[in-house]
Amino acid sequence: MWLDKVSAKQVLLLRDKFNIKMMVETGGAEGNNAIFYSSRFNIVTSVEIDPKLVTIARQRAKKYCQKEPYFYIGKSPDFLTFATVFRQVRIDYGWEEEKTTYLFILDAHTPSRAV
Repeated sequence: MWLDKVSAKQVLLLRDKFNIKMMVETGGAEGNNAIFYSSRFNIVTSVEIDPKLVTIARQRAKKYCQKEPYFYIGKSPDFLTFATVFRQVRIDYGWEEEKTTYLFILDAHTPSRAV
């Protein structure tokens, strides 16, 4: 389990430069990124296709996060429509702010399709 420190630094620079309040991640795996960013964004969502990994991520988030990210089970392409993301966040968080900047981190692949 690891976190790309160079990437994390860039993500936080983008957050600050554009006043980003919500991060959406694909390929959440065991939840490392979502857990790290949960205290750095108002809302963090993560989608992962493997239900076993989502279970691990949720358990880890309960242990390590004051404000837990929301983990979705599903395919990234199905999840990554703005309407789907926004609707789910409003349902899950009761979040009413309609105009905000979202940061999408696309890290979804299978080992055979990694780049």
